[in-house]
Amino acid sequence: MAQNNALAKQLSAIESLGSVTVICSDKTGTLTQNQMQVVKAYDTTNHFWNVTGKGFEPKGEFVADGHENRLEYASSLKQGLLVSALCSDAKVVEQEGKLVVQGSPTEGAIVVAAAKAGFVKDNLLSDGGYQIIKKFPFDSTRKMASAIVKTPNGDHFLAVKGAPDVLLTKASSFQTSSTIADMTSSQFDNAKDGFESAIERFATQALRTIAVGFKPLSANQLDLESNDLEQDFCLTSLFGIIDPPRPEVKDAIEQCYRAGVRTVMITGDHAATAEAIAKDIGIIRRPEHKVVTGTQLDHMDDRQLRSICPSVAVFARVTPEHKLRIVQAQQEIKKSHP
Repeated sequence: MAQNNALAKQLSAIESLGSVTVICSDKTGTLTQNQMQVVKAYDTTNHFWNVTGKGFEPKGEFVADGHENRLEYASSLKQGLLVSALCSDAKVVEQEGKLVVQGSPTEGAIVVAAAKAGFVKDNLLSDGGYQIIKKFPFDSTRKMASAIVKTPNGDHFLAVKGAPDVLLTKASSFQTSSTIADMTSSQFDNAKDGFESAIERFATQALRTIAVGFKPLSANQLDLESNDLEQDFCLTSLFGIIDPPRPEVKDAIEQCYRAGVRTVMITGDHAATAEAIAKDIGIIRRPEHKVVTGTQLDHMDDRQLRSICPSVAVFARVTPEHKLRIVQAQQEIKKSHP
């Protein structure tokens, strides 16, 4: 440590570092660069899109992937981009000659993608006639954010964005072209299957995924809270966001591995996305290295959690409460096997 110009105030800190056997790490912004950009999109007419452009510059196009539709006719995708713009608070600003995001990087990626299609929140509110009536910010328990929006013609709707697998369980319809396929429609099952397949496709490409939807609201629903409103909405589209690993991470994990220190990823992201990143950077090395979700953790007691920890490389879709349980379980294992 001295050779690397590291200073330690207390010698006990060196002893603690020397006894480390497991490192629990978040993914986004720690193992990855947290410089997010929407590169793929899917709409509920079963169409995929490539999104061009670089960085936070709101210049680029939605290019059809495997079909001949164009953005101007893709009503479900345009609805999703409108929702994305209105349901996000992040802003892209210029600092020291370069564009940066103020706010959540994930929201920033969505905001930039919407701007590429002409949907800019400030313009929608100032010139477009839209109004934001009430906001329900994102939290790790709900895994979504929403906003009550008043349209130019005086109607209201709930704009929703969040974790695709969570939104999928709460959706009761899908926008298909100019129609809505609800649970009574023959198109519903196909739309749901297509959406689930798109989630898996993006996740296995190591893309972070965000789903968006909306819900028409009546006047007597405007005073309701998020737990009453955020259900039975219509899904419109899905976005795949690239968040590349930090260049130095792979070597750092390899050095830890050679020193006998195992790295465990603990993230709120989709399991397939986390797994793809973990394989790329060397956290998942063998077939027996498991990926466990927060839902699975909810069905385990502390003893069961301790029993699986040695074989788990990734914990995905977890809450802060889950993270505390995981770290405590790792500590208990260390105490019992010094």
